[in-house]
Amino acid sequence: MKIKDRIALYFTLISTFLLLAVLCVVYLTFRGFLREDFFERLTDRTMVTAKLYLEADEISLEALEKIRHTYVQKLNGEVTRIYDYNNKAAFISDPAQYWTKAIIEKVRREGKIQFSDGQRQVVGIYYKDNQGNFVILASGNDGGTQFRLNRLLKIMVVVFVIILITLLLLSRWIAEKMLKPLQQFMHEVEQIGSSNMSNRVAITNNKDEINLIAGSFNRLMEELDQAFMLQKTFVANASHELRTPLTRIIMEAELGLGKDQENQKYIETISSMLEDAEKMEHIINWVINTRQDGP
Repeated sequence: MKIKDRIALYFTLISTFLLLAVLCVVYLTFRGFLREDFFERLTDRTMVTAKLYLEADEISLEALEKIRHTYVQKLNGEVTRIYDYNNKAAFISDPAQYWTKAIIEKVRREGKIQFSDGQRQVVGIYYKDNQGNFVILASGNDGGTQFRLNRLLKIMVVVFVIILITLLLLSRWIAEKMLKPLQQFMHEVEQIGSSNMSNRVAITNNKDEINLIAGSFNRLMEELDQAFMLQKTFVANASHELRTPLTRIIMEAELGLGKDQENQKYIETISSMLEDAEKMEHIINWVINTRQDGP
């Protein structure tokens, strides 16, 4: 995988993870807010019920029911009950005992409770009045909250997909723009060969990593160029130094073989050839040692 694609992929993954985390926090926060809001509305229902039934002593139950249904907004699936000290329903008929005695006693002990019962939310308060101490329980089905959460979830999914696609395209564009100097650097490096060692890559005023690499590459090319020049000079000098004794050996050998000579002449010729051969050996050893110690 190319660096450009890896940068785009990493950027998209990190951004997507952060976006997903933000959306989850928003969703959970909104859900908690709606949940608490519904519990507060249920609590208000219990307080309104207490005011209507327990503090309005001079109003008949029929009138209270009429006021309750006319002026108080009814919640979805609302159930409200009032229980006296014997855990018996008061003011509002409850022949089937909607809540168990355990729940009623729990409200009486704790003063106020709120909990979820399946799809329903329940709030209970312990209310003290001159007529006695009562437990008021109210519950409702918060369908509106679920509807809002479902719509919010759909909106978040659509927004998430749109932002994900945008991030992917944007990250590829950013990665390509960021790596454009590197591509230019690679193109200039490819143009440099043994025939044009003097060429160098361009360096801009940006203090980024690519310019640092370009500067290091140019310094390396300077050293290589100098090394090649030294090598060419060294080879030329060595060739010149070897050519002279080699020519003398050839000439002396040809002269020695060209005509009959005394033994002493042969000895002198062979000695001269041996001297030139030793000189060549010395030059060759010098060349080998220089190559081992040199660049």
